[in-house]
Amino acid sequence: MESEINSNECAIFAKNISKTFHIQEDNSNSVKQKLFNIFKSTHIKELNAVKRLSIDVKQGECIGIIGRNGSGKSTLVRMLAGVYP
Repeated sequence: MESEINSNECAIFAKNISKTFHIQEDNSNSVKQKLFNIFKSTHIKELNAVKRLSIDVKQGECIGIIGRNGSGKSTLVRMLAGVYP
């Protein structure tokens, strides 16, 4: 069994982090369509970029993040850097 990691030994520590984007879908292709549909409700789509991820990287360790396009690699890095809340 692994012992509890000291907070001063970790360079990066994140527990159960998630990020969901709310994307507004718009089917209008022209300015005319947008004007006529200005009061119509739009559909909001939820996109789960990162789902319940836990990670801890000790000082001196090196990691790599690999995955397919759109799998949330850049979102994860931005979250760890503090760009996204």
